[in-house]
Parts: sequence; C-alpha cells; structure tokens
Amino acid sequence: MIIIGWTALFFMVFEVTQLVFAQRFIGIVQIRQNLHPLDAPAPISFGYCIAWVVCLLLDYAFQAGLLLAPMNHALVDRPYYIRLAGILMLIISAIGFALRRACGVKWGLVVLTMEGSSRAGFFAFVFGYIVVMHGIWWHYQYYQ
Repeated sequence: MIIIGWTALFFMVFEVTQLVFAQRFIGIVQIRQNLHPLDAPAPISFGYCIAWVVCLLLDYAFQAGLLLAPMNHALVDRPYYIRLAGILMLIISAIGFALRRACGVKWGLVVLTMEGSSRAGFFAFVFGYIVVMHGIWWHYQYYQ
C-alpha cells in the first residue's frame, strides 16, 4: 500500500516536469510566431518523445490501477478517497485529451497546464493521504 503512495509522488514529479518542459517546448515565443513545435528549428529527439509517451501511458495505467488496487482499511481509513482521486484523474485526462485535440497550439498549452496541474494536485493528495497521514510518518491509534 505504501508503494502506491511513493509511486504517486513519482508521477507528481513527472507531471510538474512535464509542465516545465511543455512551457519550454511550446513556449510563448513559438505561439507568437505561430510555429508548430514539431516544425521548430530544433525539435526534440525521438528518444525523448518515446520516453515521454511511455511515462504518460504508465501515468494513465497508474490512475486506472488506483481503481483496482486493494485498499487495507487498517492502513487507510477511507479507501474510496483514493478511488475517487483515480476516477477524477482519469476524467481530467480524458477531457484534457479531447480539448487538446480540438484546439490549436495556442490553447493546447493552456489546456495542458490546467490538466497537468490538476493531476499533480491529485497525485499529491494520494501521496499525502497514504504515506504521510497513514503511512510511515504518522502512526496513530484509536482510543480504546
């Protein structure tokens, strides 16, 4: 169960890193010049694209895995919070994907920023709820 929390921390860092690279790669300068990122003078490498796609697929698999992972009631008081976070992250991902496909490059960065920051917040919640509140850093017992 603790591994789910630490994995959520990894994906939270990935989401923040993705936001930083998206701001750099699809920056305001390229939007002002009306350039597509793949038509830029120095496009990103193929290996970086593959790594990004693999991390995104692992991200979506982890979000779906939150729905299926067995939650121990002794470790987590309300496991449906974690499942709700997984459902909301999948919904945010689906809506963000649909909006990015529908809009151009100008609004794609805005949609990506909102989507990524929302998912990073949910990953922070999952990490905080599992690891910090009920994991290795804070042990508590109910009064008997």
